[in-house]
Amino acid sequence: MKNILLLCAAAFALISNLKGEEMKVIFIAGEASASATLRDCASARDFYSRLPLTMSFSDYAGHEKTARLSPALDTSGAPKGSGAEAGEIGYFAPWNNLVLYYGHQDYYPGIVILGRFDGDFGEILKSSKIRVEKGE
Repeated sequence: MKNILLLCAAAFALISNLKGEEMKVIFIAGEASASATLRDCASARDFYSRLPLTMSFSDYAGHEKTARLSPALDTSGAPKGSGAEAGEIGYFAPWNNLVLYYGHQDYYPGIVILGRFDGDFGEILKSSKIRVEKGE
């Protein structure tokens, strides 16, 4: 019994360590770059596992840039919706879009917040082609 408990404790520690690993990403557009930290959620882990990616972004609704992701991200455990603030990175599940918010977004069904930029990200918003890579 003691061996089973030790094995379970070791497995739990390993899973907790993998899930708790900080996911840093870098958005690159030409000479500009901006780092971000992703949340520990299924959708963010799925996105992180696909990196590096180069995506075509377009402005939408005057407060966000969006790019299509395919296939859809895993949204298990995600809330039914969310609001967003400038600097947050989201996923709009109904359209499979990665979203870079540069303005306020009220609560809307289907929004999943993936993470947040660590600092200034204004320069990358000037480009329509943005590469996302795993950071350190």
